Amino acid sequence: MNASDELARAQDILKRLDEHLRRAIWYAELLKRSTFEKDVNDAFGESYESWGAIYIRQALQEALIAALMRILHGDWKGKDTASLDVLNNILKKDGFISHLKETGQQNVASHVSVDNIAFPNDGNLSEDDKKNIADSIERSKVEGFLERFDETHQALSEDLSKIKGDAERAAVKDYRDSQVAHIALLRNTKSKKNPKLKYNQILNLLEKTVAVIEKANLLITQTHMNYADSKKHAEKCADLFWRRVAHLQ
Repeated sequence: MNASDELARAQDILKRLDEHLRRAIWYAELLKRSTFEKDVNDAFGESYESWGAIYIRQALQEALIAALMRILHGDWKGKDTASLDVLNNILKKDGFISHLKETGQQNVASHVSVDNIAFPNDGNLSEDDKKNIADSIERSKVEGFLERFDETHQALSEDLSKIKGDAERAAVKDYRDSQVAHIALLRNTKSKKNPKLKYNQILNLLEKTVAVIEKANLLITQTHMNYADSKKHAEKCADLFWRRVAHLQ
């Protein structure tokens, strides 16, 4: 693939990752509302219905873990997949970043012209004056873009490196491999206990993943993704859902 094809592929990957990240945010908020708030647990008590709530929480946890691992890991028997691992490989390919920077620079420059600048309508500016002003605005915008591009690229590269070796990512993956994707038999392993996983480990990994994808979108698509709004909406809906289920006021 040439750099243009790789850019199109990277944009497609980010589109798919966005879908799964928003889904993960919903799973997380539904799980948090039913787990960390005492009113829901108190409403169910030790009733038969409480078993339904327990299994729903377990299903939400497993769905959240699966969504995170799909976003983070891309190795699936050599098949082409959308993941941060695959995206990171694209970013490291020769010529990709320079092509991405050049494409972004051209995009910024294309939005600046004499025709779309609101000049004073007093007749004091000649056409040459207007062209010089437009050129000055274009240079300023391009310089600003290039500075932001380099900063975002460096920050994204650091975040991708950190999350690759993140301890919470390793813990979540270990749990996914042995308890969600497969059923591990422990008799032939050193540990005779199933791996333990805390809710905070999953939620912390989600926050780190959100930060990485926000930077990736800013670098590759020049789009500011606002996942904070998605989180607030999911949090509100999760609260209403569990209030209805648990018959809370």
